[in-house]
Amino acid sequence: MLLAFGRYRFDKHSYTLYEDQHLIPLTAKAAHVLSLLLDRPGEVVTKEEFLSTVWRDTFVEQRSLTQCIFILRKALDDQDNQTFIETVAKRGYRFAAPVTVLDSGPAVPVSLSGHPPAAPTGQAGPRVHWMWAVFPFLLAVILAAFWMIRASRPAPASLASATRLTWSETMAEPDVALDGSFVVSAGEHPDALRYGIYRQDLPAGFPRLITPLYLEPVESPAISPDGSRVAFRSSAGDGRILIAPADGSGSPVPLPDSSRGRQPRWQPGRNALAYWVASEEHIRDIGIVLLQAVDPPGKPVRMFDGFDTSFAPLWAPDGSALLALGTAQSAVPDREYDAWVNPFRNGVSAYTEIRTGLFDLLRSRGLYTTVRDRARISVTGWHAGHLYLSILQGHAANLYRVPIGADFHVYGVPEPLTAATHLLQSPRVSATGDLVTASTTLIESPWRLSLDGSSLERLPAESGWLSRLSVSSPGDAYAAEVYAAGSPVSVLAAPFSGDGGRIVASGSVAFPVITPQGAHVAYRIMDGRKQAVNLVPFGGGPAKRICDDCGAPEEWSPAGDFLLYHTGGVPARIGVVEAATGKWHDWLIHPDFGVFSPNLFLTGPRDGWVAFYAENTPRTRQIFVAPVHGWEPPPVSSWIPVTNGASWDSSPVWSPRGDSLFFVSLRDGHRCIYEQKLNPATRWPSGDPRPVRHFHAARHRLAGVNRARGAGNLRLAGGFLYFILDSMETDAWLLRPAPKP
Repeated sequence: MLLAFGRYRFDKHSYTLYEDQHLIPLTAKAAHVLSLLLDRPGEVVTKEEFLSTVWRDTFVEQRSLTQCIFILRKALDDQDNQTFIETVAKRGYRFAAPVTVLDSGPAVPVSLSGHPPAAPTGQAGPRVHWMWAVFPFLLAVILAAFWMIRASRPAPASLASATRLTWSETMAEPDVALDGSFVVSAGEHPDALRYGIYRQDLPAGFPRLITPLYLEPVESPAISPDGSRVAFRSSAGDGRILIAPADGSGSPVPLPDSSRGRQPRWQPGRNALAYWVASEEHIRDIGIVLLQAVDPPGKPVRMFDGFDTSFAPLWAPDGSALLALGTAQSAVPDREYDAWVNPFRNGVSAYTEIRTGLFDLLRSRGLYTTVRDRARISVTGWHAGHLYLSILQGHAANLYRVPIGADFHVYGVPEPLTAATHLLQSPRVSATGDLVTASTTLIESPWRLSLDGSSLERLPAESGWLSRLSVSSPGDAYAAEVYAAGSPVSVLAAPFSGDGGRIVASGSVAFPVITPQGAHVAYRIMDGRKQAVNLVPFGGGPAKRICDDCGAPEEWSPAGDFLLYHTGGVPARIGVVEAATGKWHDWLIHPDFGVFSPNLFLTGPRDGWVAFYAENTPRTRQIFVAPVHGWEPPPVSSWIPVTNGASWDSSPVWSPRGDSLFFVSLRDGHRCIYEQKLNPATRWPSGDPRPVRHFHAARHRLAGVNRARGAGNLRLAGGFLYFILDSMETDAWLLRPAPKP
């Protein structure tokens, strides 16, 4: 349905705004607000109606609505006289201009030329179920965003069209069939909090479920070369690869021996899959790439043998080579991290790895600077002599392509394909050159939760992606890492009032810990290979060196006179340093397990209990408590196991009375918050853990994107639990590059 007012047209189907024939970019929420106003011209839409409809699954304040109104008035050149959007004091807003319905035909795709394409002929497609109209995400921001780019970089390549494929804001990791006839995506059902693989036929189809709905997320769908099957990852249990008919006609079947497999990729010309297996789940991308026959199923064969790590496999279009990201086992510079290619001859691996030089090229062009930026670059497409990749810059990730020669070395200039203001990820390419990509808006911000789990509140914070949150004892101030790609990590100290935040350190800094009363912030700073700890005033100023090489700060004693840290090395240990003198020593030591995340509950100046977690196996974490008597190391025999060590349990914090522990657990497949009751006298666990708050929805995840150690730590202050929560909106898009002149 097209609605007209003044010189503007609004497409209700695609939530697209035009001025005459030119596209006007709007955010997804602003477009939804405009749609509600246009539904009831001349009537007051209350603030409560906006918040309950547009932000129905999100915890926001009224200023979010105010910001959307500001965006709309600016887009409509209505900032001064309120010709279109009128404010009704203390009630809401009214659309004041007449609105005319022009037609009720199907929506048209977004055109990068600024002109809506002609409407398709023939019978209209099926009506869109309301679930696909929930939370529309507008790619116009991508197409019209101002591209801040160094003069040495080329302008973005032109695209012929961009079409949104889904409207649920939960669709991710799309793949396109080689002939471009359909797309599959991994998505979350908006009603049932279940997950499945969806198929959308092109050009006029709508997403339909082709797998059962699962309790645990499914990921990384990949279409077979003949288009008949889809391989994908199930995250249930240890995770494994499943294969389903692409038309939804049968049930998915597991690929034997594919436990913990991820990112399956079909080999063109053969019924075989390459995928990779993570060595340390949920911590970092360290793994091995495997190749496995599908018909009939064979045993997995390791590729890139001898590499320290290899992951994210990608096939050449003709199946003649397999690419993976990784690092060879060598300290020699030309054997370090890069995109590596393993050629195949007559369908058999040559077991000779060739370094492409991709990351040297990207770095020389200023497209990344830090190791953390590098880790967020994904290479997911290979077509017509080009690698297609997503590169994070600032708070946005854009799509590039880089030429790769017959000798498997990259050359030339990386060519930008998009100019986005948010995250574009996982580009995949069909044989016709069509691109599909996931468009994600990500906000990492502090939230707090009541101890009974009933009240969840987003807190004011400085802009940026926040990580490793630390909170003062009254709960009125915090310190955190602030991350912006292309810039050093910074330490932020700020009050929760939302005003007066200050960057107090930047560079090779991490693990900020605010003192209990909020007067100072300690943080780790790397001095060569040494882990030094500095202390800086909350409001900024000269830093004081506490220790030259002790470890990464974790927790202050209640009086603020001692600081607990964890060391490097294997196994890692927890130590204690006296702030005034700099004297330090290792304190919690296990001969086999690394220990982390100490949290104190003291009943005297230096007596009480400490909770922490141990890396008891490569894929599980176990929580313990131990007695504190001064700072003498408690023997391992005195450690009390709070959890059974069979799941991933971490980040323990004591309840205010010391009769229970709150912690983060992956026991149900998601990062959720649990509470374990303790015997007040012995501190042994009493009963089973109870869930305090689940975070199963794909749109809100407990530190789900930033998996660095300590990123998802819990903090308890002022009777609330504090943590970083990721808020994400993801959709799938089809991009068609314009032919070169």
